[in-house]
Amino acid sequence: MPTGLADTASEAVANVARFAHTGRRKKELATLDYEAKMQAIFAEAHRALADDGVLTVMFTHKKAEAWDTLGMALMEAGFQIETSWPVNTESQQSLHIAKKNAAASTIMLVCRKRPATSTGGVFFDDLVPDIRQAARTAVKEFAAAGIDGVDLLLSSYGPVLSVISEHWPVLSSKADESGNARRLRPEEALDVAREELLAAERRALVGKDMQFDPPTDFVLFAWNTFKAAEFPYDDARKLAVACAGSDIDDLVKGGVASKTTGTVTLRSPKERMKQTVEAKTLDPKAGTMIDRLWGILAIAESSGLAAAKAAMDRAGMSSDQKFSSLVQAAVNAVPRTKKKGEFTRPEAEWLDKLASTYFAGSVELPEDPDSGRLFDVD
Repeated sequence: MPTGLADTASEAVANVARFAHTGRRKKELATLDYEAKMQAIFAEAHRALADDGVLTVMFTHKKAEAWDTLGMALMEAGFQIETSWPVNTESQQSLHIAKKNAAASTIMLVCRKRPATSTGGVFFDDLVPDIRQAARTAVKEFAAAGIDGVDLLLSSYGPVLSVISEHWPVLSSKADESGNARRLRPEEALDVAREELLAAERRALVGKDMQFDPPTDFVLFAWNTFKAAEFPYDDARKLAVACAGSDIDDLVKGGVASKTTGTVTLRSPKERMKQTVEAKTLDPKAGTMIDRLWGILAIAESSGLAAAKAAMDRAGMSSDQKFSSLVQAAVNAVPRTKKKGEFTRPEAEWLDKLASTYFAGSVELPEDPDSGRLFDVD
């Protein structure tokens, strides 16, 4: 039996430590090395596979960048992703007990050799309608099957990759540094899948199609998902991936939330207001939308509704339809739980007062505090 250590330099992993000597490019180079090795593996599988054979790939990674690498390696090796299925491989109870940062579902990608007659060369913009439809259909079907959260997002990645792999190589609408057409990165198509999932959640909260910024989405969906200001760090990371395609640490650095070991806590309006300059917070052209709404709530709580209305008028928020849509979404997302007739959360109290006093014609107060949501937790 061999007694030597494993050849870690040849492992197909994005090992940043191996490129530590390269400085700032270490993560980029580790990713490129991983992609090259994966492509070599799939190229060998393509060579060995019969022309009518099937390659099934199991993948569980939750980050879009990992799916980008996997998709590029498969397609560059000559494979077409025909279909995919999410398979629930972990119980929610075991994930919470172990506090693992992992998706509950494994995605099975069914691949075949791309026909030699496939010429490719189409532009991404021409495929966007098909990509959106594939993501929309996947979200609808898999949500009906009981898949939610980040697993629902991952379930839409396979159908999206299927569309672009059928037409590979696909050209990006954005040129490279030399001004020449460049090949699409799969993550650009996966962004479309994420947009479709978020659009469905916003529609449920607002009642119509609406666009907010990622930090605002995160705060709204966190309230709507967990019904609490404090929730597990693992779940927060998953939600951040769905909302912004990034790590929760980016949102923590931005002041949207704070974190401790194993826990993330949303900052209250008063806490958030302490971190920002009032003029910037209430400037409709600066900051995030949730900062502007939280700024108004902080003013209402500290100085009264009249002061909050004056601040909205100065900033042009009173007549801003997008701002009123945000008020509607927040009213639906923040739990309206009461104890002895009083709201337990100040956000709910001041949202209710603000909406009923100044947005009575445009914001509908929900009767049932447990509104439907995509991101459910046990």
